[in-house]
Amino acid sequence: KTGARRRLGVLMPKESYVRPEEIRSVAVIGAGSVGAGWASLFLARGLTVVAHDPGPSAEATARSFIVNAWPSLVELGVAHEASAPLERLIFVSTAAEAARAADLVQENIPEKGSPRFQCNK
Repeated sequence: KTGARRRLGVLMPKESYVRPEEIRSVAVIGAGSVGAGWASLFLARGLTVVAHDPGPSAEATARSFIVNAWPSLVELGVAHEASAPLERLIFVSTAAEAARAADLVQENIPEKGSPRFQCNK
């Protein structure tokens, strides 16, 4: 079935549609404060997040952001797990790899200094 759940490393068909209720994973392209915020929300909703950010400390910074944001998400009733489920946050080497592994793509690339068309290099 087109749009069926995919595993990391399996290519998606060129065209597919996943119903919103079938979304299980999200690619987060750009994991700065905006991307990490989205990743926090997706994790709180029980989704797997496949992230890419070329920054040298992007993964550590994003993980720290999520851990620090988590108590607020719990207090607001958005997150129901006591601690951030970082085991569902996977960082990969390229934006293309993240996009191929996910049901949905959330792009968070800065407008200045990082042209969007260079994202898939």
